Amino acid sequence: MTDRDSIDRHIARWKREVSGLDPSVEGAVVRMQLLVRQILRIKAEGVAAHGLKSFEYDIIWHLCALGSPYQATPTLIAERVDTHPATLTSRLDRLEQAGYISRLHDSTDRRRLLVALTDKAHAVLQASIGDELAAERALLAPLNRSERRQLADLLRPLPLRYSYRFLFIPATLGSITWLSLNQQHTKGIKHGLVLAGVGDSGKTTYKKSRRGDAEIDKAACYILRMSGEDYDVFDFVPYGYDERQYCSPGFNLPVGVLARTPHGQYPEYHTSADNLSFVQPAFLANSLLKCLSILNVLENNAVCVSQNPWCEPQLGRRGIFRSFSDRAANPDAEMALLWVLNYSDGDHSLLDIAERSGLAFDAIRYAADVLLEQHLLKERPEGER
Repeated sequence: MTDRDSIDRHIARWKREVSGLDPSVEGAVVRMQLLVRQILRIKAEGVAAHGLKSFEYDIIWHLCALGSPYQATPTLIAERVDTHPATLTSRLDRLEQAGYISRLHDSTDRRRLLVALTDKAHAVLQASIGDELAAERALLAPLNRSERRQLADLLRPLPLRYSYRFLFIPATLGSITWLSLNQQHTKGIKHGLVLAGVGDSGKTTYKKSRRGDAEIDKAACYILRMSGEDYDVFDFVPYGYDERQYCSPGFNLPVGVLARTPHGQYPEYHTSADNLSFVQPAFLANSLLKCLSILNVLENNAVCVSQNPWCEPQLGRRGIFRSFSDRAANPDAEMALLWVLNYSDGDHSLLDIAERSGLAFDAIRYAADVLLEQHLLKERPEGER
């Protein structure tokens, strides 16, 4: 038994406030979050120590990753680093002035310009990577080689479907500025939530995205409906928080708003009483759990296609019912199996099935996993949905 640390004590305090909080889950998640922060800090400090900005390092890294002769057209580089060509030109100018790249004409087509790494770029890349590796070894020094290998094996089955970005920005101007600086990246945004006023005692509310039927809208509405608590759902209107900017016609991103009492609808709004005493840990924790439940649905949602759609397949000889024997405490398990079998037609997602059936999403996901293992279902790639 290892000694308790500040994270254990933090989780123990929240466990008193939040029913259903699993310390083993929260302990792992919080520690992984802290490790990621340290790893990102290590990388940023290593790049800065060699006089480079992160986007300049990315260009050098991608050119090196292409292999010998470490050359590429500006168009290919722009695609690799996901940068607008006009922005890339100025960055290449700076790298060329610093001696990290050279521009030359393709020997087979003089009209074609190539960007090539210099020896100086190779040297700085090797030095930066060496510093980063050394810092990572120091970070994991408390673990021996066997423990590091065990940690890697334990984490291997836990890939997340999406990466996440958290924006802590002032209202309106903050979102406008971020969108202006990251316009070329917005096409990669699959789901978004604006969190505003999530710590007061009012019921939870959700405001849909401008699209109205985005996956984030469906997931949020489903989680609120299944929560057993009072809640409200509103259609999009062009008035409110930063969703107005994310949902402006040029972007039209799938971004909704999760809140408790909407702004302007409580007497403390924009008064001196709208202070920290208005925010209560229990209500913050409740909102956090709803956010995590929404993310769980988005991470695990899928569209499946039955591989035996003509009548129900024989399940007993495949041992499928035995897969549910340890889940006798869940009376919905077999019903979830039948729902998934019937609606895995390539048109309905697992979230759609959960909504129609009224069953817990996790029960639907588990049933789908059992059927996938038996090759009775096939998961449709996201790009084909």
